Amino acid sequence: MEKISLIPAPGFILLKIVETQSDTLLVAMDTDKTPASTGVVIAVGAPALHESGGYYEAKVNMGDLVVLKPYGVDSIYLNNDEHRIVPFSNIRGILKNE
Repeated sequence: MEKISLIPAPGFILLKIVETQSDTLLVAMDTDKTPASTGVVIAVGAPALHESGGYYEAKVNMGDLVVLKPYGVDSIYLNNDEHRIVPFSNIRGILKNE
C-alpha cells in the first residue's frame, strides 16, 4: 500500500502526535484541565498572510518536537498514525535536550 503525504495549507503545520515519557518534562494544562499535546513536525505550510498585509512564517522546522494547544486543531489518521493539523499560532514551544 502506498504512503500518503499531506502538504498543509498556508499558515498550518502537520504534526505526528507522540507520547512523551520523561521525568524532566512537565506538560502544562489549560483552564479546562486538558493536557497539552506534543508532536513531531512532519510538514510546514507556506507563510500565512497576516491581516496587516505581511506574511509570517512558522518558527519550527521539520523534525522539531513541539508542545501545542490541545484545542482548536484538526485530528486525522494518516498512514495509520495519529496526526494533527494546527495553525502556526497553536504552537507553544519547541522541546530540546540540553
